[in-house]
Amino acid sequence: MVRPNTNVPDSYLMKKMLLCAGEDPAEVLQTVELLVGERPFREHSFRCYRFWQFSTFTLAWTGIGTGCVEPLLHEILDDSSVIEEMILIGTAGNIGGNENELGQPYVLRQAFLGPTAYLALQEGEGLVLEHGEGPWQPSWQVDGRSKAIISTDLFYDYDPQTNKHECDLVDMEVAQFYLLCSTLKRPRLKYVAIKGPANVVGEGGQQLANAQSVIGQCARWALELLDVSCAESNPEREMSNVDRPGEAAPSKDKLMDKLMEEVKLYWTIQIGIVGVLGLLLSKADPTNPIATATVAAVSLLLVLIGAVTNPAGNYYTFQSRRRLEMDIAQEGVISSTVEIIYIFLTGICGAIFCWAVNELLPDWAKLFTLETPGLMAAVFGFLVGGVANFLITWSVFSSLAKSDRAYRNYVRQKWMGGYIFIRDETT
Repeated sequence: MVRPNTNVPDSYLMKKMLLCAGEDPAEVLQTVELLVGERPFREHSFRCYRFWQFSTFTLAWTGIGTGCVEPLLHEILDDSSVIEEMILIGTAGNIGGNENELGQPYVLRQAFLGPTAYLALQEGEGLVLEHGEGPWQPSWQVDGRSKAIISTDLFYDYDPQTNKHECDLVDMEVAQFYLLCSTLKRPRLKYVAIKGPANVVGEGGQQLANAQSVIGQCARWALELLDVSCAESNPEREMSNVDRPGEAAPSKDKLMDKLMEEVKLYWTIQIGIVGVLGLLLSKADPTNPIATATVAAVSLLLVLIGAVTNPAGNYYTFQSRRRLEMDIAQEGVISSTVEIIYIFLTGICGAIFCWAVNELLPDWAKLFTLETPGLMAAVFGFLVGGVANFLITWSVFSSLAKSDRAYRNYVRQKWMGGYIFIRDETT
């Protein structure tokens, strides 16, 4: 389907979607990142729509009101849609003036249309509203605190005195969201909205003070319903440790310096190991098996250290590059190539070590008694060294990949053969 408003590729739309409308996109993204403990591995942005793809769900954002929500839902809930669960989150206004309710998330059990574009439609012109103003209800029945809400396309000019349905909250999207999800008739789709009052109607300053807390609580509840694991963290508190909107964020120069530090450290270790390794192997003496075995053993340990720091350097370089939002990912190509070289070098050290040990043994105790025992010992050592290197490195690499979903998905796309060995139990 052509999507002229969102232009979003099908591959970005997953079975589970978290949707937010009208909030600050940077604040929403950072809150979700802190909750799930990962960053999205790709992003799509077009006009007033943004999509972030995480490992098990898509986070979508758009602006306020019918004019933003209606094109979005029509384009992502088309006939080819794979979305099965969708939750709308955000802030709302408290109509009753009860400040004690501010900051608490609620499931919106029913929503009524206030002054919106939909009530301007006449029967026979566009969408026919069979239920008029409502109530419109979610298809996903959720236990917990709930309230009724009225939705309007008017922010400053809405008059709470016209709230004839005696709703507790007011916003600009929930009723339209329920209406469209219902009329688009996607039988597999489960949808619900979770919002919380960030301000009493007419007190806009309260919204700025409470929005972060409300979004965090709504997002946590929504992600739990989507069966997405959340970290045991407080997004509002931890925003002080990241690039919080309105506060000084690390400059691109500082982030680039951090990336360069990681790159320099990576290559300093690799070059240093190769230099020392060359010096050690030059001391091997076929006429002195004891010295040769010692040199080979030390070299083997050195190569294993380099092999372990290789994926670790890859991980930290990836994290630094991701903060810069750079698409270039050469560390994936370089690190996988270096790992192959390390496996080969480990095999050589293992071959030399096994050959030297075999030479030291008396004839009756030699490991290999064929016509070419030295060659067989070397082959055996090569295989053992290479396999040992692979298993140790894979253990480190797997632990890093499992600790960060974004890195795990990056591994699958960029690291040579990574998708074969790194499993994701959540998919």
